[in-house]
Amino acid sequence: MNNRFPQLAWLLLIVLGAFAAAVSADELILADEGKTAFRIVVSDSASPSTKYAAEELQKFLGEISGVELPIVSDRTPMGEHEIVLGRSTRLRQLGVQIDFDKLGPEDYVLRVHGGHLIIAGGSRRGNLYGVYGLLDEHFGCRWFTTEVSRIPKRARLAVGPLDETMIPVFEDRDIFIYDCLDGDWRARNRVTGHRNRLEAKHGGRTDWHHYDYYVHTFAKFLPYEKYYDEHPEYFMEIDGIRPKKLKQEGQPCFTHPDVIRLVTEEVLRIMREKPNGTVISVSQNDNPLYCRCDRCDALARQEGAQMAPLLKLVNHVAEAVEKDFPGRSVETLAYMWSVKPPKTIRPRDNVIIRLCSYGASS
Repeated sequence: MNNRFPQLAWLLLIVLGAFAAAVSADELILADEGKTAFRIVVSDSASPSTKYAAEELQKFLGEISGVELPIVSDRTPMGEHEIVLGRSTRLRQLGVQIDFDKLGPEDYVLRVHGGHLIIAGGSRRGNLYGVYGLLDEHFGCRWFTTEVSRIPKRARLAVGPLDETMIPVFEDRDIFIYDCLDGDWRARNRVTGHRNRLEAKHGGRTDWHHYDYYVHTFAKFLPYEKYYDEHPEYFMEIDGIRPKKLKQEGQPCFTHPDVIRLVTEEVLRIMREKPNGTVISVSQNDNPLYCRCDRCDALARQEGAQMAPLLKLVNHVAEAVEKDFPGRSVETLAYMWSVKPPKTIRPRDNVIIRLCSYGASS
């Protein structure tokens, strides 16, 4: 027994050593004590967002490690150690298969392949998001505000083994803070949304919304100045009167048949004129007022929620949109008096409810 122990011990060391070697073989040392063997490879025909991604990668890897990785064309001879960014001839030279046709515009792949790190993404922002995903999730970079960030310092910068595909769960990602007015901050935090702050280098402005009709849209669909004088009945009733002059824009009468028809017609007209959008908002004006006419009040009481008259109108619009524009959606707000859902009225499949919390502690 004693004579066999040294043999078993040596065998165990050999197995563990082989395992460690296999793991380390898939780990890439991007920088070590101020030195690097790596460079960033980008196609000459890369999109503005991919070229900007290379610049961002170079910038932040430099801040982390103190080493600046050169950016080179994929026409240069292949090196032993490279970060290959986006679709290029280098992927073909390496024999790396990336199914770009199956990648959405913001999807990306991170993969270690021999001595190469592959960052390959969708056509619009995939490569840029791949860079930020690497910096954020693997190297610990954070951009809390436009002025406050955390970029770790590492003398030795390693990555791998790595083979992951990232697909955003939500198409629209937005928060309502002043930092969102900065395009670089939005891109680094992978925020999209409706604000026109994303330049070509960020992948461009999103087409998710019909942008002039984002929220609080009834004032545009049914303006007081156009309809009130001849049709005051189109607008909210409070204590038996339908006021015209208010400090704030009021609300329509959501259950009036002509209001439902006019709003539906206006939405369809806008969607015909703005073919790139996929969602349009049909949502209450930005105030705590709502119609208290007998018809609106009866429906709200029946459903136990002031949302009921609004959602019934929105569903009618959405039905028309589905018929004329399959695949597109209508959004409305759950905001102030419309937060509580009705008992039985449910949004159609092509209706999106945007919960808009508004209290300081909400």
